[in-house]
Amino acid sequence: MLFIDGNQASHVTFGYSLRSTSALGTFDAELPVVRERDFLSGRSYIFGVPILPIIEQLADGPARLTGYATRSRIRVYDADNTGTLAVHLRVFFGYSGDGMPVVLYERDIVVNQRDFDDPSYPYYGELDLPNGCSPGHSTANPCLSFDDLGVQITPNTNARYWAFVSTTDNTTGQVRIRHPQ
Repeated sequence: MLFIDGNQASHVTFGYSLRSTSALGTFDAELPVVRERDFLSGRSYIFGVPILPIIEQLADGPARLTGYATRSRIRVYDADNTGTLAVHLRVFFGYSGDGMPVVLYERDIVVNQRDFDDPSYPYYGELDLPNGCSPGHSTANPCLSFDDLGVQITPNTNARYWAFVSTTDNTTGQVRIRHPQ
């Protein structure tokens, strides 16, 4: 977290990117620059998170799940730096006939970690989002993939926070950052 006096903030521009390198190439991911006016309170959503199972088709039997093409992690920052924030996550896809999201996973994150005991290091909480296998419709497709899951983030108080999901391609190492809409 970088603090810039409010009187000078409109005069500062800043960019930030993450570079990952593998045998397949070098990839850049632009990281969001979050200004104080962008901090969130209340419920927010992050969309476009994938779960991409890798299915191996066996010559003499049913297909089987052998892994996942991506992995994702959510990180939530306590913008007020209290260490008391907690958020409830719901990972979902689509909506059912009654307009309710179809929930795949729910979990609470306590936002009480920081890298050093100094106020310039904000409190955060993080969680690897689980890859899951929604049963497919046949032995040739035992697992469904999703390329547009939603993550609903609901804080336990009206505290200010910021959150993002990073998704890493397990083959290339390329990272994609998704932030609240």
